[in-house]
Amino acid sequence: MRAGISPPLFSLPTYCILTRYFSEQSIIDTFAKVWGTNELLVSFDGMNLTLPSSDLKPSTPWPHVDQNPNRKGMQCVQGILNLAPNGPDDGGLVVLKGSHRQNEAFFKTHPETEGAGTWGSADWHGFNEEEVGWFKSRGCEEVKVCAGPGGEFYLNAGVKKEGKLTGAQI
Repeated sequence: MRAGISPPLFSLPTYCILTRYFSEQSIIDTFAKVWGTNELLVSFDGMNLTLPSSDLKPSTPWPHVDQNPNRKGMQCVQGILNLAPNGPDDGGLVVLKGSHRQNEAFFKTHPETEGAGTWGSADWHGFNEEEVGWFKSRGCEEVKVCAGPGGEFYLNAGVKKEGKLTGAQI
C-alpha cells in the first residue's frame, strides 16, 4: 500500500470512512462550537493513511498553507483523526504555531511569491526554507503534533503545516 494523500477519485470505502467520521456527534459538536452554529457544511478533499513501518524512507517536508491569502480570517478548519500512537520522535504533522496570524503580512511583503495575486480558487501554497524562516523570525514556533489512537485535532487551514516521515515510528 502506498502512503499519503488519497487520489482525487475516492473509493467507496474512503467515502464511508470519512462520512462515518463526520457523522460522529462529538465531531459535529466541535465544529458547531468553532463556527457558532449547528448549520454546518462539511466536505473533504483528501485522506492520508500512512501505516507505521520501518521500511519507509524519511521524506522531504512540504511546508504549505491550505488557504488562499485573498481569503481573510479563518475560512476553513481542518480536522485530523489519529489512528496510531504518534509521539515527538515519530513521523507526522508539524505545524508552525501562530503562522496564520502572519499570512497577510507575508504575502504583502513577498509579492514575488509564486501564485500571490493569481490564486483564483486555489487554496494551496507551498513555502521554501527561506520563507519558513521568515515566519520563524516573527516568533512562529515549529511544533510536532502528538496524539494517541483516536486523538482528534483541528487547525485553521491558514496555519503553515507539513507532514514528515521520520523518526522511530514512520
